[in-house]
Amino acid sequence: IAAVLLLVPRVAIAQSVSSPSHAEGYFFVGPIVVSPASVVVSQGGISTGFGGDVLVYKGLGFGAEAEYAKSGNSDVGEGSFDACYHFLGKTDRRKIEPFASGGYSVYFGQRSTENGFNIGGGVNYWMVKHVGVRFEVRENAGIGHEEFYGITHFVGLRFGVTFR
Repeated sequence: IAAVLLLVPRVAIAQSVSSPSHAEGYFFVGPIVVSPASVVVSQGGISTGFGGDVLVYKGLGFGAEAEYAKSGNSDVGEGSFDACYHFLGKTDRRKIEPFASGGYSVYFGQRSTENGFNIGGGVNYWMVKHVGVRFEVRENAGIGHEEFYGITHFVGLRFGVTFR
């Protein structure tokens, strides 16, 4: 009887319980289209960065991100704090996970900083349970300071890896 009582909890612990993850991280790189304040015609560039989302209620959550963008002789660093919504299925085994996000951004230019915003959306495709690929379209914009000497508005196509 003592042996059975000691083994039952051990067997119960070994059972697999699948629960959805509440956090996702990602890395990305991709082309951007830039509309600097000092340039009338849009030009191309590239951005790279990383971030993460924490889901607090169903698909609703918060995220943070760091990004570096370069176009011609201009470059900018960006940090953002966002609200996000991940369209989760009824099961955590869903392979395709659309999402939307947006929020406050601060841009670090060559000689100053600028406040702004970002908004975008995309999809995670989970190749295996904890790793997937990410595609996203994100618009970043500063809120007009004439003394800002960097990229003030850009739209990025992001390709990356996501994990949970």
